[in-house]
Amino acid sequence: MGWKYCIRCTNDLLVKIEGKDKIKYLRDISPIKKVVKKFNGVLLSAEKYECNLAVCKAEDSEDTWYIITNMDSKKAVSEYKKRFIIEEMFKDLKSSGFDMEGTWTESLVYFKNLYLCLSIAYTWMIILGADCSKNKKSKIVGATKKLKNKVVRIYSLFSCGIKWFNRCYDSETKKYKLKFDLVLYDI
Repeated sequence: MGWKYCIRCTNDLLVKIEGKDKIKYLRDISPIKKVVKKFNGVLLSAEKYECNLAVCKAEDSEDTWYIITNMDSKKAVSEYKKRFIIEEMFKDLKSSGFDMEGTWTESLVYFKNLYLCLSIAYTWMIILGADCSKNKKSKIVGATKKLKNKVVRIYSLFSCGIKWFNRCYDSETKKYKLKFDLVLYDI
């Protein structure tokens, strides 16, 4: 079966599509908003790597996605979208969250233990962020904004959770509290 891949390419990549002689670069393919253009058996770059190509553009986006793949082109777009969920989590664990890469450890045991602790803390921050959104605390942490007469969340659940945690932790008055209602089992 082998590996499946979805790679987003820049628009200046050479391409040869059978029956489409006017298309020399990816930028020559004009996208249609909210529609995936599929090309099979595309020859990519001067080396002529054979692959499938999906070209799409979101309705409210300036960017066009040129995704090369060895799977069905339409499925490649949905698989590529998953990337953003994963990247958001990595960002939360690393630079803009827990600063995991700042440990510079070479011990695998230490890293596994650290990762376990961070996973538990990450889950807790997501739960706090969801609670903030659900219980209208999002105004306190500035997590919402009014756009076009619609209230939208401008922070991730993790960011809301960590802001709420810090506010409660740093609060000298008891105005902000973290409530714990954890029930393991009911008898």
